[in-house]
This record gives sequence, structure tokens and C-alpha cells, in this order.
Amino acid sequence: MFRRILGLAAAIAISFGSASAQDISRQVPVTDDFGDGELSWQGLPGGYEFRVRIIVVEGIVELCGVGAFTNAQVRSTATRMLRGAQLKLNGRTVLQDFRYFNTVARPNRLNTAVANCKSTGTRVPRGNVDVDVEWPNGTFRN
Repeated sequence: MFRRILGLAAAIAISFGSASAQDISRQVPVTDDFGDGELSWQGLPGGYEFRVRIIVVEGIVELCGVGAFTNAQVRSTATRMLRGAQLKLNGRTVLQDFRYFNTVARPNRLNTAVANCKSTGTRVPRGNVDVDVEWPNGTFRN
């Protein structure tokens, strides 16, 4: 049904800022069902590693995620990139701004972490579902 969000590696690094309690629908432990990704900028070591999963709760799609910085230099620019990130189902944007993802201190804690989830408010579409994550275009400077 859902294409698993794996290999979201890109030439971008992102920062997940803290989210208020009303933004988060629930927290779930990271399991083997989570996809993993690493985002980085060309020319800088490290960047950001994360785990992400789409879940369905009472027919509504939610996106869950947790991440860790591997290079603090990208935090400011990464936050702007994260703000413009979008989850799309069948070409329609159902969630924008991933700053609600939980943050852990080190990448080696990702697989045992708790992920923050946010509801899209969108029911699961019937039939095949095309899932995409889009990042903003443009130039960002620190």
C-alpha cells in the first residue's frame, strides 16, 4: 500500500527543532519498520541522520520521525530547509514542516529512540498510494 520512505538521502542537511505538545499526535518507539536516511551538504562532513515511518491511526495518515545531528554547523540552514519539507500522497501535499521530529543526541541512539508523530488529517487514499517527500529548492547560506 505505502511505498516505504527509505533512502531519502539528499544533498541537504536538516535540523529538527522542538515542537509544542499540540503539534505531536503521539510518540512511538522506533522499530525495524522505520526507514532511515542521511542528509548532508556537499563539502561538509556529517549532517543529519534520521528514522521515519508513516502510520495509520483510525484511518488517518501520520508521519513519525526522529533525528540526530552529526554536524552542528548546519543547524541554522537546516531548520529553514526542514520548515519547507512536504509529505505528499498521490501528488497532494498533506503535511508541511517537519520540525516536530524528535531529536536525540547521537545517531547511535536512533534505533532505540522514541519518534514524534504528527497527523496529516488525511484519510488513507484508496488503491495504490504514491508517497513522496519534497524539499524546498533554492540557495541557503549560514
